[in-house]
Amino acid sequence: SLGMWAGFAITFAFRPLGGAFFGILADRLGRKLAMQWSIVLMLGSTVLQGCLPSFHCCGEAWGWLGLVALLVCRALQGLSAGGELSTAAVYISEVSPKNRLGYNLSWISASGNFLAWAVAALVMFLIESLVSHEDMLLWGWRLPYLTSVVPGAALILARRCLEETPDFEELVKEEAERTCANQLEGDTDVVATSGGPLREVFAHHKLAVLIGSLGTMGIGAFWYVPSVYGVQFIMQYNDLPATAVSFSEMLGFCIPAVLAVFAGMLVDVWGACKVHTLALIGGCVIVPMPLLYWWTHVPQSFAIAALFIGQIA
Repeated sequence: SLGMWAGFAITFAFRPLGGAFFGILADRLGRKLAMQWSIVLMLGSTVLQGCLPSFHCCGEAWGWLGLVALLVCRALQGLSAGGELSTAAVYISEVSPKNRLGYNLSWISASGNFLAWAVAALVMFLIESLVSHEDMLLWGWRLPYLTSVVPGAALILARRCLEETPDFEELVKEEAERTCANQLEGDTDVVATSGGPLREVFAHHKLAVLIGSLGTMGIGAFWYVPSVYGVQFIMQYNDLPATAVSFSEMLGFCIPAVLAVFAGMLVDVWGACKVHTLALIGGCVIVPMPLLYWWTHVPQSFAIAALFIGQIA
């Protein structure tokens, strides 16, 4: 439905804002604190979605209230997701040896993206297999949101043990020395010397921002269009069972969760530019068009097999 895709889209619309907000927060208060706050916001907005009223259980008035609250929660999830990815990447980049940077960063995709989606698909497969359709509409849909409190709380506790990065400590030291020097010289306009992190990025790193943004758009489209929109299309068009779709998604995300680590190792050998370009060509040019064409023309008798083959491919 349009409401489902609107809730999905609003999350991505707020991700850049989350990256900017938590990035500035990380520069001012520390990488560790930004990572803690981002996961707290993610957990809170996720659990809250499992407590919202719905049209099916609470009537039309409460249903509309729940829908509006759902969109707000999805926006908060987008903020936290943008902050989570950016601050985690910065933290790993600053503590990792340069010759293993690609390998260490690959664990963000392996565990934080693909493996997390695989586990979520597995949870959905189990719930859909054990709960009837009527109970799923009434209360079963809440279980994935509410049970996320367990891994979320464990992650919050684990991040309390993180140490601040040496780069941030050096940044704080340099800022203190600059402030002290300006005070000794009688210059109280300290802020004007820097102009802020966002202004500095767009003033001195325009090409890097453009290349990074376009590259991320391409990879993001490949991640979500075939595996999310394409799967929903073939499910509704061929009337496939939800359990088959969830199980195919689990398999589809397990494979890149493993391959991401090897891709990171390849980055350390070949360089990020070559590996990223190869992924864009294969994932955005070669694979999607034939796959989506096949899914839109496959006979219904072969739809489930096509779904699994496409997810694995």
